[in-house]
Amino acid sequence: MFRQVHEAGCMGLSDFTDMVDLGVTVLGLPLDHRLYHFRLVCSGFEHAHVILGGESYVALAEGL
Repeated sequence: MFRQVHEAGCMGLSDFTDMVDLGVTVLGLPLDHRLYHFRLVCSGFEHAHVILGGESYVALAEGL
């Protein structure tokens, strides 16, 4: 067993999640979107941002 020590402000987790399986539609047309999710490990603060299009540096910068 390895003890995990999470120091405040030292680690954040981020990920893109493809939401196509949810079947979201707008005016009857499928919405191609992803969620960018960011979480601070120590405090548990979370933020999600809708991304229209693909994963890119621009999408990452918008989410942060």
